[in-house]
Amino acid sequence: MLESEYEAKENMVLFDIRDSFARAEAGKKIVALYETSFLPQADETAKAAIKSYESGKSDFLTLLDSQRMLIDFKLDHYKAIMEFRVALADLERAIGTDMDF
Repeated sequence: MLESEYEAKENMVLFDIRDSFARAEAGKKIVALYETSFLPQADETAKAAIKSYESGKSDFLTLLDSQRMLIDFKLDHYKAIMEFRVALADLERAIGTDMDF
């Protein structure tokens, strides 16, 4: 009986480690994707919309939309960072030590 309880606890801990590691690894990739792709593209789009509005080639709503999109991407980036850090904290709790991930 005790042996089966021990095995069940061991399996649960291993599952927590694997799950937390997978979430942390995926979160790290998503954060990198925001930093290398999404945010720079949204920033360039916003800058282009500003120049287009200043030259009279586009309307104010287009400018506002590009600014809103940039803000949304920044917010999503911060959410991705938060989810990555939560997964990393879960992993550290599961293994019982701090990690440099």
